[in-house]
Amino acid sequence: MLATDARRVVRAAATAAVVALVVAACANGGPAPSADGSRRTEPDAIDTTAVTTPAGTDATTGGTAAATSPTLPADGIGVAETTAPDPAALVLDAAGMPVPGDQVLVLGADGFGADGAATAAAAVGGEVVGRIELIGLWQIRIPATDLAGLDAAIATLGGVEGVDAAFPNAVSVTDEEIWGTPVDALDDPVYTGPSGDGYRMIGVEDAWDYLRGSGLDPAAVHVGIVDTGVWTGAGEFDGGVSVDEPAEGAGVNADAATGRGHGTGVASIIGADGDDGGVAGIASVLPGLQMTTTNVFGGVYGAGFSEVPFDATDDASVPWANGVAYTSGDFQAIAEQVRSGARVINMSWGNSHASPATAQVYRLFFEQMAVRHPNVLFVGSAGNNGTSLDGSRRFPSGLSLPNMITVGNVDNDGARNESSNTSSANFEVTLAAPGNQAVQGVDANGTIIDNTYVYPNGKRYGGGTSMAAPQVTAAAALVLAVNPDLTAAEVKALLVATARTTVVGADGTERAVDAGLGAGVLAVDAAVAAAITMRRTELGLEPAALDTAQLGDLGTVDAVAVSGTGADWTVTAYVRACLPPCTDVTIELQGQGAIGGSVSQHLDAAGEVSWSVTLPERPVTIVVRRTDNQAASRILVDALPFDGHWTGSYSLDWLEGPDARLTEPVPIYATIDAHLTTDGAGGVTMQITYTITIDGTTGQSTSTGTIAGAHVSLSMDGSTFEGTVSRGADGSTTMSGTWTGGSEGWSGGGTWSFTRIGA
Repeated sequence: MLATDARRVVRAAATAAVVALVVAACANGGPAPSADGSRRTEPDAIDTTAVTTPAGTDATTGGTAAATSPTLPADGIGVAETTAPDPAALVLDAAGMPVPGDQVLVLGADGFGADGAATAAAAVGGEVVGRIELIGLWQIRIPATDLAGLDAAIATLGGVEGVDAAFPNAVSVTDEEIWGTPVDALDDPVYTGPSGDGYRMIGVEDAWDYLRGSGLDPAAVHVGIVDTGVWTGAGEFDGGVSVDEPAEGAGVNADAATGRGHGTGVASIIGADGDDGGVAGIASVLPGLQMTTTNVFGGVYGAGFSEVPFDATDDASVPWANGVAYTSGDFQAIAEQVRSGARVINMSWGNSHASPATAQVYRLFFEQMAVRHPNVLFVGSAGNNGTSLDGSRRFPSGLSLPNMITVGNVDNDGARNESSNTSSANFEVTLAAPGNQAVQGVDANGTIIDNTYVYPNGKRYGGGTSMAAPQVTAAAALVLAVNPDLTAAEVKALLVATARTTVVGADGTERAVDAGLGAGVLAVDAAVAAAITMRRTELGLEPAALDTAQLGDLGTVDAVAVSGTGADWTVTAYVRACLPPCTDVTIELQGQGAIGGSVSQHLDAAGEVSWSVTLPERPVTIVVRRTDNQAASRILVDALPFDGHWTGSYSLDWLEGPDARLTEPVPIYATIDAHLTTDGAGGVTMQITYTITIDGTTGQSTSTGTIAGAHVSLSMDGSTFEGTVSRGADGSTTMSGTWTGGSEGWSGGGTWSFTRIGA
């Protein structure tokens, strides 16, 4: 027993110090502190995470072998039925983990049976509610109690005849496990949510994986853009993508310099540098991509295009329609693009009300191109009149020719956008792409331009068929990078054959594609996969045919970081497939930390490699990369959530003072409810409300301290708390550690644990 005055002092300390939130209990018997005065850091009291094994029982087997039923059913399992505990009855055990306060598990000896289980249950005022016959395990429900009551029930059951062991119904938890995401342009915040749904619908990321996994060296591809010019001031074309202007014309126009140009949107979708953040072009992954732009609405090609930003007060003005181009200029610009070596030429413009004579001249032009330049593919927009067009009055698109693709427009759920023109007897819409909600670029302030962007005139403009067409142009460029020997007709046939007739929207709803939009919706992934098989067959490579699952594995690397003790982590990279001679795998830390061993490891075949990593502070980004094709996975070990509502407990494991001592260092718990706030600079304040178990005394106190990475240090009324913070894969966050403190000649210490339960 503690002496009466010692009890008084400890209770006072519980209010004034962090000895604080706990108070020693009375317990008869048990060892006194050692003669040398050393303190006990591990209590001899019942550890509720372990079994209670009567004397003479083999603690290793716990009687399991003897308890196994000799007459199990043919399935060798027998009865396996249990009852879930009441969530409201959970209490925290000595390790700070929740355990049911209304259940105990009992392992019976041979012959224990249902009668023995019923006798055991009666000994603690409970009832049998479950059984695992295979190992002789019984589940007993008891009246809900606190940790002390649970310990008492376990002790009672341990003394019942035939009980080999009694223990809590412990929880199973996962370590913090963080899987990486592919390192590609679509992991940029620009493409989170609806902004990226269009690219995901047509399979852009998968196409990139397939290209990396193909085992082929992509050929250089030249794409021509005949439009309003391109603004390069946002730096979207400063990386590996070359943007040139023909010597004969102005490639960059003043209106585009505001960042609102139509041609800028087209060029961005085709080839904006995906490595610099912001907008990502579908063909930007090609190391040899070249884009040549012609401002057909200015210079020698057109007239009337404004040399200054459009009039923001004119509601009728739109940033890409305040000028005109002429038929003669159109032909000159297209001819120059062909002469410069462009294999695919994008034309997101036109006239749906032209005279039949003018439309016929355009037909003649592209027919001649098919004969004289069969390797050049022309991609045009279907137009945004919302009707089935009379093709005799439309130029330059809609022609049923082997060298022309005309693109319609769907929303991100696969439904035809109401503005998109559709096919007719004399007007071809070849296929469609999600243009209306497409990301078109960034303005001079870095704001993303899509269908939610508000222009200075207060209006929003969707991408329409104009921004659907360059997605097909980019897909053609990827196909040509895989197989540069394909003709325009062969590229068109491939894109048509692989188009999706049904699509699945972001909400999971499957939708059939409007028949007026031709073959269906562009499938970049399927087209690239088909081109890879064709090319590997032509080159005599083995295996020639790689299915999409194989290509996906060849073009990716998976990675996961799993927490250990404190700041220790294990990072594992998985290479699911590789072509000889396989690959090296490297690891890089972006932030504070250290890597154990070499940062590069070699694989001779598909397999996995691991690193030991120390991460003293968060956030940290870990990048794992395979060197054969530069596929990478990015793991973000982000900052732990601290601010919010926590609950937990403290234990008093040892106590020293004048004329009194603990005769048995039993952990004693106080109920803790805390609200924690951080100041953004590592400081933390915790407002604590507590109830002392021994006599129900309640109180409040304030703890302050610091958090650095995964380490927390708190102080309250002369006592100090040191510990670590960890988060489970289920999202739970826990702080735990040890504390020491004292008051009026007394000193004590123990363990503490808090779990975050909400904001």
